[in-house]
Amino acid sequence: MWKLDHKFVFQLQSEVYPVYLLSPPSARAGNSATFSEHLSCERYRAERYGLRCSPDDIALYDFATNQLLATWVSGFTDEAGALGGLGKGLIFEISGSGLVAAEELVFEGCRLVH
Repeated sequence: MWKLDHKFVFQLQSEVYPVYLLSPPSARAGNSATFSEHLSCERYRAERYGLRCSPDDIALYDFATNQLLATWVSGFTDEAGALGGLGKGLIFEISGSGLVAAEELVFEGCRLVH
C-alpha cells in the first residue's frame, strides 16, 4: 500500500479471499456490529475503517458508524478493475468521497485479516 496525494493505492497477493485490511485502532472504545458481522472470529480493536477485498468486490466500511461507505462490484463493469492483471493479486485505489475525506482514511500500519 502507498499513498499518493489524497488517495491510497493497494496491491495485495493472497491465496485466500476475501481479505480484510483494517485501519489502525482509534481512541474510540466500544463495539461494532458491522465488524462482528464480517469478522466474527476476530477481536474488535476499535479500528475505524475496514476494506473487504476480493477479485469480485471491494467494500469500504466505517466500523464506528456501522456504515458501508463505498463499494465496487465486478459484475457492474466491463473493466478489469481490482484484478489488475496480477494473477491471484489485486490492485486498486481509493480516495476521499462525499462521505469521508481522504485525510481521514488512515491505512498506514493496517492489519491484514483473512
